[in-house]
Formats: sequence, C-alpha cells, structure tokens
Amino acid sequence: MSDDSDAFVYMENDYEHLKTCIGHKGLFGTEISQAELIEIISRYPSTLWLDLFSKIEGFLLIPRGKDFDEHLFLADNLLCPSALERTKRKANTGSVFFTLGQLNLLRKLAIIYGNDSNQTEIEKVDISKALLGAQDIHNEYDEVVGQTSEFEIFCKFVVRNGYLNNHTDSATLFFRAKKIYVEQSNKLPIYPNKSFREFFNEKVGLAPEEAIALNFALVTPFFQKKEKLFGQTVTLPTNYFGQTTISSDLINSIVDSMAVDFASVKKDFADELSGKELTTLPVGYDLTIFRKTPLIRLSDGRLICANLSCLLEKSTQNLIWMTTRGITGVEGKQLINHLTHYRGLLFEEYLKELCTIMVERNKSLFFTHIPPEATTDNEEVGDAILIQGNKLVIFEAKSRQFLEPFKTTGNLEKYSDFIKEFIKAAQQIEIAARKIRSGAVSVGGLNIDPTQIGKIYPVVVTYESVPMHAKMQRFIRQKVSDAGYLSDPIFAPLEVVTIGDIEQTIDIVDTLTPIELLDKKNSDNSHASESNFHNFLSRYCAINTVICNGWQRNEVEKMWKDVFHPFFDDKFR
Repeated sequence: MSDDSDAFVYMENDYEHLKTCIGHKGLFGTEISQAELIEIISRYPSTLWLDLFSKIEGFLLIPRGKDFDEHLFLADNLLCPSALERTKRKANTGSVFFTLGQLNLLRKLAIIYGNDSNQTEIEKVDISKALLGAQDIHNEYDEVVGQTSEFEIFCKFVVRNGYLNNHTDSATLFFRAKKIYVEQSNKLPIYPNKSFREFFNEKVGLAPEEAIALNFALVTPFFQKKEKLFGQTVTLPTNYFGQTTISSDLINSIVDSMAVDFASVKKDFADELSGKELTTLPVGYDLTIFRKTPLIRLSDGRLICANLSCLLEKSTQNLIWMTTRGITGVEGKQLINHLTHYRGLLFEEYLKELCTIMVERNKSLFFTHIPPEATTDNEEVGDAILIQGNKLVIFEAKSRQFLEPFKTTGNLEKYSDFIKEFIKAAQQIEIAARKIRSGAVSVGGLNIDPTQIGKIYPVVVTYESVPMHAKMQRFIRQKVSDAGYLSDPIFAPLEVVTIGDIEQTIDIVDTLTPIELLDKKNSDNSHASESNFHNFLSRYCAINTVICNGWQRNEVEKMWKDVFHPFFDDKFR
C-alpha cells in the first residue's frame, strides 16, 4: 500500500496488520520519473542488479529469527545517508521500504536496459534511487486500478499482494514435497500397474527424492549470509553440484527445465514493457515468466536467480510438473489433467495422515475418513473428519493452483473460479454434514451420536497459500452465504487454512486441538474470527506461551537424513 492512503485504518486489528510501503515520494516529497529510473538502471550491468535483487528477496522471504529486522538491515546497507536518515523517522510507523513487487519491476527493467559493457560497481545513491523510485511506481499501480476504499476492490489488492508476498520457510517446502511426492505417492499408484516413482523416473530420469535433493542444491547458492549482501553469486552449475552422486546429464536436464537464456527473456520483457507507462501495468505482480523459468542462463553459461520464491515453488510443490517437459498438444493436456487429479489425491492422503498424527498425540480427538462404501448412497463424506466431544471438523482439501492472470490482478469478477472453488467446497461440506446428521453414515464410523452433534466446523485446506488477510475471510464467507450454504446455526464460520497451518497445529496439538483453536478463534471477537488462521495461531501461542512439541522440526531433520544425505556428501550434513 502507498504511504498516502488512510482508508484502511479500520481494517487493522490485533491479528492483521497492514504495512505502509514507502517510496522516494514518501521520504523526499518528490518522485523519480520512469525515464530517470531507466537511466539509472542503464548505468550498470544487468547481472549486478539481478544478483542484488535476488539477495534482497532472500532477506524478505526467508525467516532469520524473530530478533532480526530485515528492513532495518537492508536500509543500513543499501540506502544512502540522506534516505537512511529519513527512514529512521518512520521506524515505528509500521513502514517498509523493500517489497517483492518493487524488486520484480526492477528485475524486468534491469534485464531490458542493463549496460553489460560497463562493469562498474553500483553506487549506493543509485541503489537508493532505484529501489525507492520503483516502489513509488509499484504503489501507483494500486492507485490507478481503483479506489481502494471500496471493499471488493480492496480485496483485489489483498489477492495480488497475498500471492506476491507470502513468507517462505524453505525447509518446510522441501519437507512437504518429500511427504507428498515420495511418501504418499509410494502408497498411491498413479496408474493401476505403475507407481509414481516409476512414472517420474521414466519422464525425468530420477526418483522423486533425487529430484528434491537436486533442487535443494540448486537453490542453496541463493540463501546468502548477511555478510554477503554485496558481490556476485552467479555461478556455473558444476561449482555447486560437485559433490552429488547424480549424473551430470541429469543435473543439466533439471537445470535446463528451470532456466531461460538471457537474450530470450530480454526480448519477452521488452515486448511487454517497452514504450509503456509502468504505472498502468501490473509489472511488479506479473510473475508469469519467472514461474515457468525462475533461473536465467547468461551467455557464458552461468546462472542467476530471476525470482527466488518462484524457484522454491518450482523445486517443491510444483515438482510433479517436471514430468510434462517437452510434451505438448493433446497428449500434454491429457497428462496435465491426469497429474492435476493425482496431485489432488496425494494432497488428500497427506491431510488424512496429519489428522492421524494429531489423534496419536492427543487422545481427546477421534479421526475418521468415511469412504463411499460406508454410506447409503455410495458417495464420500468429506475428505477428513476430526471429532472431539460433541463437536467435529469437516475438512475439504483443495490442491488447485489459480491462474497467473488472477494472481497478477486479483480480479475476482473476471476470474470467478477463485470464489467458485470455495462455494463448491462449502457445498461439499454441507452435503457431508447432512449425511452425517441424517444417519446415512454408521455411528460406528463416526464415534458420535449424530443427534448429539453440537457444532460443526467447516474447514477448507489449500495446498497453495490463499491470501486471507484483511477481511478476505469475511468476503469469502459472504459469497458462500449468498450461494445458500452453511447457514444452519450448527455450522461455525467457514475457515480457509493452508496445509502449513495444519502442520503448525500439530506442533501444539498436545496442548490445544484444532477444534479448541477454532472455538477460541470464533468466540474471541469478529477480528479474530475473520483473521488469517496463521496470524491468529501465532499471536495466541505467543500471548499464552503455548509450548511447541517439535514435530515439524523433527520431520525436517528426518528429511535431511533420508533425502539429502544419500545424494550429497558432508557439506550438506
């Protein structure tokens, strides 16, 4: 959000905080023109700019401890004295000076206009002007596309920024990829007579765990220490794959699937931006090219990271799409549809496993999955059900990823599938509840008398993070209500959570169950009820000093031992 918008103060509460993004105008009262910004970019090599931006992104994305202030650190190192002095005046106002949208805009300009014949190090005053000037342009787009005092337009803003600015725990992403694409796929064949491991090996040349280990090695050069903010990190793949047991041909194949030649991406961005007014385009939000090929290969064969978050996604939750490389036309479409369905099945199985773990850790819970054959009409009842006393949670798992144009614009009217997905999930939960309460499911399968059910918590669990900040929960609930679902008083408000939220809940399930957490969340106040579940959980645990049992940490450590160590020697131990 820009620094001159006060329309959203009413949105803030103890659980959701909107931060003001400050640019050059906010610090100095003047804007840097688009032409001046391009001129500054053109003074220095593209590679120097891109390397700097990937490192800044790492500081914004990867957690470095609760006492580390990434914005203060970056300001101290990157802003010139006059800008730094002004940032300190705003230090306690919830302001930020570095954002992923700002960096994405600058990356595209650096690729188009960078001067690769000049190897001069970038001067700090030019770094300041470039970063702050780009922030103004990125902010202005949000003001151009609509008046942000209108609630639905503000929700578009939330969607755009939510998909752009989700924080990333890299260890968890790799741990989850192993859980789903190795462990769950070993239990669930992709074809009647073929395991996913066999299928993946045929298409990619590696076992899934080998690909996960290889991808981890691919991203590690871009996790920089604080002391290495300056100086090039572009490197040849052979430099950081030297200790792997995987063949060089396969390594090159994986790298090629994630990389684009510099000349090619320069042409694409020039076609997108040249001669156009940047404030009228979602430049900083549009990650289309970065998502497909998050690495850029320079003319000398070296690689540079074009977008760290896209590289992490490609290496983990989108691992399954590695099998579609080079397959096009009808065959490619059929394969993608089949993989989409299979990915959904794997995701459902993982959710069931997490529920089973919760029950093992807290005996007050009962878990059940009701298959079609256990019902009178031979249809499944929810994806997973947790029961505690006379209350139950009905989960619906949604592994769908939304299209890039929707994430770029947040246009809920044009890309209505976003809302339809949650309406469909609410309908499935209501049907499941109706079957349970009507006796269509045996009592033995439920461990509860249907007539004694006091409260049902409808929960949609997503694989990809869905932006739920700043009353998006209210917006989705209203759309579900308008569609005629979950209006019975037995239902608690619909909750949209990510699979990461479920994993985080396991860490405290010895003390608090999901049902107890949802009960507290919806009985506190409207701010708590409508807030992002992760934000509520984090604040509640901090205030009440809820102890973590270490489940997730132990699982990540086990992943390191099972997946990384077999393919790399001691440097990864």
